[in-house]
Amino acid sequence: ELYGASSVWTQNFLRVEPLRLIGPQNFLPPPKVSSRVVRLTPLVEPNKGKGLDESVLRPDMLQDYHRFLESCFRRRNKKLVSILSDISPHAPDTKQMFAPIGNDLKSLKDLVEANGLREKRPNSTTAAEFRRLYVAFLNLIKM
Repeated sequence: ELYGASSVWTQNFLRVEPLRLIGPQNFLPPPKVSSRVVRLTPLVEPNKGKGLDESVLRPDMLQDYHRFLESCFRRRNKKLVSILSDISPHAPDTKQMFAPIGNDLKSLKDLVEANGLREKRPNSTTAAEFRRLYVAFLNLIKM
């Protein structure tokens, strides 16, 4: 499972640049896999201070955004619309995040469909699509 919450989260905040491959012979005991050295460079915030913008997630969103992604990837074989309906006000780790919309699951389904993600599952959703969905979700709960 190479694609998950952590890799999506990373792609939203950092540019990941592979530098070199390191073989198992460089470690004791040697692992059964190779390792890769990467450079992580923070992405620039293009619209700092201008409110919610899908092109950037602010630092104050980090924890909730990661929780949102983890909840989605825990159910990686389900469609996003089902995942959001399941996790909304019921799961302890996302209960507070979803509290403003309560049991209004139609709003969540409409949100997923409006973002063109009706048939998407976490494994086939890009980091940009997750970011757009999360920002739309935040706009929904602030209404």
